[in-house]
Parts: sequence; structure tokens; C-alpha cells
Amino acid sequence: MVNSSVNNLLNPEIIAEKGDKIYQEKLKAPLEKEHKGEFVAIEVESERYFLGKTPEEALGVAKKEFSDRIFHLIRVGYTGVYNVSRSIGNKNYGWIF
Repeated sequence: MVNSSVNNLLNPEIIAEKGDKIYQEKLKAPLEKEHKGEFVAIEVESERYFLGKTPEEALGVAKKEFSDRIFHLIRVGYTGVYNVSRSIGNKNYGWIF
């Protein structure tokens, strides 16, 4: 039987929901003061976040710490199209963009 918490960490919808909640409740105010326009990759299980000037930079820093995780990526101070979940690393989950 597969652990349901592991499944949750592979589900882009759950990651996006958790990542957005972490951003709204804990990161939005402090990050928007000094990092507006930058990108933040959030690892939802640990709630750690990684900043970068580009999506690739933020995800590259995040990958160094958590090479097999899926991150919630947000452009600080923006909404809509800039909120995505993305898989990085060598694993292929098939349904993750």
C-alpha cells in the first residue's frame, strides 16, 4: 500500500494548494517588501523556500536541496499564470509539466 502523504507530494493540485497557502499565510508579506518580481520555489512538506531572479534560478537552488521533490513556483507579487507546480530532477511522473 502506498503512503497517502507520499501521494500528496506527487499530486500537482495538492502541491499548488499547499504552496499557495504557505505563500499567502507566511511568505507573501515579507517577500513582497524586498523581492517583488523574483520567483520563489516552495517545498510544501518542509515549507522551505528558495528565491531566484528567474524560475530556473529559483528551481535550480531548490533542486540542490531537494533533488527529488516537486515545488510550487510563484512570482512574488503577481497572481494567475505565474502560479505553477513543477517537477525537477530525474524522475518522470508522466502527468507533471
